[in-house]
Amino acid sequence: MVDHGEVNAPGHPGVREQMLRYLAEVFTGKQFGLAVGDIAGLIVAAAFALLLLSAVNTAIADLVAILFLMSRDGELPGQFQILNNFGLPSLGLIVAAVIPAAVVVGIGDVASLADLYAVGVVGAIATNLGAISTDTHLNLSSWQRVLMFCTFIIMLCNRAYLIR
Repeated sequence: MVDHGEVNAPGHPGVREQMLRYLAEVFTGKQFGLAVGDIAGLIVAAAFALLLLSAVNTAIADLVAILFLMSRDGELPGQFQILNNFGLPSLGLIVAAVIPAAVVVGIGDVASLADLYAVGVVGAIATNLGAISTDTHLNLSSWQRVLMFCTFIIMLCNRAYLIR
């Protein structure tokens, strides 16, 4: 049951933040007993935590690479090119780790973070579709360009709706 944005389950109020763990506990616990349900909940929570850590690692590595390349292209200061003893640009690593961490700590609500993620993903896809559909150097047929541009417009409207 949803009550003022909170998801309440029988015997588990405010379970929205741990929904996957709760589902594993309930469905496994009903079938095999409470102890097995608790273990299944811990396994699902650990697997999800590892999945999120992997995603964070990928995002940080990619952002460091983007900052480094932008610096090489002259779009960012040269300090983003200075490598540490491990071959990583220190300033880029700090920026790529601290700013997203500050956003997560500052927001802290899973639903709001999911909304930010949705806006970012939709924006990235829309940007890609818009760039490809309007690039005259690409060998695309007219129907492909029109389809991609129409999809770009739909996603742009969707992104504008998500931001509101």
